[in-house]
Amino acid sequence: MRSGVRTTMADLHPLLEEWAGDLASENKSVHTVAGYLLDLRQFQEFLRGRDFTSVGSDDVRRFSHSMTRAGLQPRSRSRRLVAIRRFYGYLVRTGRLLQNPALDVRPPSVKSRTPNFLIPEEVQA
Repeated sequence: MRSGVRTTMADLHPLLEEWAGDLASENKSVHTVAGYLLDLRQFQEFLRGRDFTSVGSDDVRRFSHSMTRAGLQPRSRSRRLVAIRRFYGYLVRTGRLLQNPALDVRPPSVKSRTPNFLIPEEVQA
């Protein structure tokens, strides 16, 4: 992992640590890596001790539904599902899995935020 990337999460799964190192080598932001690790750690807790490599698309779908039931906003649910999808993409790319179980699970649609623009009078104020 890139120096400066820290996690306060005890006993990080070796696959997550390896993936974090790969993300860092792609020059991902320290904050992006930390956010992805937090998202994957929450997914790991949801799996209740099951290994990441035994997960199917139904497990990812159940996680998605559990986030909805817990009241998470679409943007947060989408970010977590993207992290899971990227992690499993890494496992496929490195030959640990044949297919990505998260590809079949669509993240919720997120409304794009309309940027606020200043008019010339507001700039001079």
